[in-house]
Amino acid sequence: MIRGKHATGVSYVKNGRVNTIKDPIPANEWIQQQNLEDWRNEDGNLYCIGHVRYSTSDLRYNQPMASDKLSIVHNGVISQEPQEIWESTYQLRTETSNDSELVLRAMEEDVNPLQHFEPASMAVCALYDDKRIVAFRNAERPLYY
Repeated sequence: MIRGKHATGVSYVKNGRVNTIKDPIPANEWIQQQNLEDWRNEDGNLYCIGHVRYSTSDLRYNQPMASDKLSIVHNGVISQEPQEIWESTYQLRTETSNDSELVLRAMEEDVNPLQHFEPASMAVCALYDDKRIVAFRNAERPLYY
């Protein structure tokens, strides 16, 4: 529960697109409002990733960070610099001040986040609209399957 105190969200694949639901409420309250059957894909399976947040910074821009083709959840730190310098530093445009969005934007551009953001810390799980789930980490963050 401590990790889901401030925000909860899930991305799932349905109708050939990634759908995302997230709210700035505790995980135990959030899950009571959800019906997992609504997330079930046409083939009868669930393809989803989730994120619960205990915020140590800005309470806006919770995860998953997503488009209709790709969603990511990230644990770690890419940059503690202001968002205004990210585009010049990383050559990626973001809509939020959550540095996890940098991972999403890199993957959308087929840029390898592990190489592009070295020496950042990251454990990432990604969900694609074709139902693929990919997970990766660098030596700075644990990742369990």
